[in-house]
Amino acid sequence: MNPDPVISWNVVLTIGLLLNITLAGVSLIRSKQSQRREVSFADTYASREEMSEIKTEVRNLRMEFKGDVRGVHCRIDEVLAAVSRLEGEIKHI
Repeated sequence: MNPDPVISWNVVLTIGLLLNITLAGVSLIRSKQSQRREVSFADTYASREEMSEIKTEVRNLRMEFKGDVRGVHCRIDEVLAAVSRLEGEIKHI
C-alpha cells in the first residue's frame, strides 16, 4: 500500500517548519550571547542622569527580550496546531 502523497508532503513541511523554528531559536540565543557589553569601573559614582539612562536601557532590553519570547511561543503554538491537524488527518485515513 502506497502512502498518500498529501500526507507525506504535510509531514515533510511540518518537519521543515520545526527545523526552521529550532534554528531561529538557536540563532537568537547565540546572537544574544555574542552581544557582550563593555564594563569599566571608574573612581566616581554614576550621576542621577546616568543611572536614569541605565535603568531605561535595562527596561528596554527586558521589553525586547519579552517580545522575542512571545514570538517564539506564538511560532511554537502554530507548529503544534499544524501537527495536531496532521495527526487528525492521519487518524482519519
